[in-house]
Amino acid sequence: MSSAADPVEAVEGFRRGLAEGRVAHAYVVVGAPRGAGGEAAAEMVRSVFCGAGPRACGACRNCRLVTARTHPDVLWIEPEMKSRAIGIEAVRETLLPGLTRTSLEGGWKAAVILAADRLQPAAANAFLKTLEEPPPRTLILMVSDVPHEMLPTILSRCQRITVAGGESPAPEPWRSRLVDLLAVGCGGGAIGRLGAAMRVTALLAEVQDAVQEEVGAAADVEAEEGPEAENDVLKARVSARYLEIRRMLLQEIMTWQRDLLAVVSGLPDDALRNRDHAAALRREAKGLDYAAALGRVRRVEEMDRQFQRNLSDAAVLSAFFRDLPTGA
Repeated sequence: MSSAADPVEAVEGFRRGLAEGRVAHAYVVVGAPRGAGGEAAAEMVRSVFCGAGPRACGACRNCRLVTARTHPDVLWIEPEMKSRAIGIEAVRETLLPGLTRTSLEGGWKAAVILAADRLQPAAANAFLKTLEEPPPRTLILMVSDVPHEMLPTILSRCQRITVAGGESPAPEPWRSRLVDLLAVGCGGGAIGRLGAAMRVTALLAEVQDAVQEEVGAAADVEAEEGPEAENDVLKARVSARYLEIRRMLLQEIMTWQRDLLAVVSGLPDDALRNRDHAAALRREAKGLDYAAALGRVRRVEEMDRQFQRNLSDAAVLSAFFRDLPTGA
């Protein structure tokens, strides 16, 4: 199942399948975990558990429990605040036992994995067998706005639903400023490439400062926890928010490289995500062949892996721009 639709329409297709008894056991819901993707997943779970039928009423006991994330037969898994990852402990100690036990209310069981792309490899591999052969009347929903970063072995075992907006864009003004930097390009020389890396690194430093200010202003830590606990929580929140925005900006770089690949492939401007910068994309695509353009996409994937190894922003971006494939 694949539906490029808003959450209501995407869920409507799921409801029809539910009414006809042809619901898959696992879905990847493509959309923002904190936005449309997460809401679509919650509505799908309400549809399964609601006593009123395939169309959830939203008011019955089951609907209210699902909305509050307190239903005893629904598991909610998301990245830990500090690591921004879903580790193997969450899978072994919470997810797998919850899915394999008998339903506490004698019906369905469900698991919603938010930001499923953050499953660490060991956690994803531990989950594979259950994903392949789940217990009867089990629904698994994996929500991600960067599904290309999930393991292919996970994706191949799931049906796919794409809600409106799909992969969530980076917040403004950071997205526009990054795209403008990408549109300037870096030329073919070493100095130009170093300059491009330095400009994007400086932008990320500004993002981090802004996040520090934003999180600090919104901090509401209990006073009795003491200054040390308050400082630890604040640092964790700043780190989590910064990594989230950096990930979104990385997706914008991926989108730019995919647009270049589309230009090299001869697709029209209407196929581009960055149509406003079509002229810059055509200029940068000159001399690139398909292999080189595809290599640029692969370099973004490698950059993401380097970030996950906690390498510094400056080192990762320097290596990225230095090693970007060029045309003739």
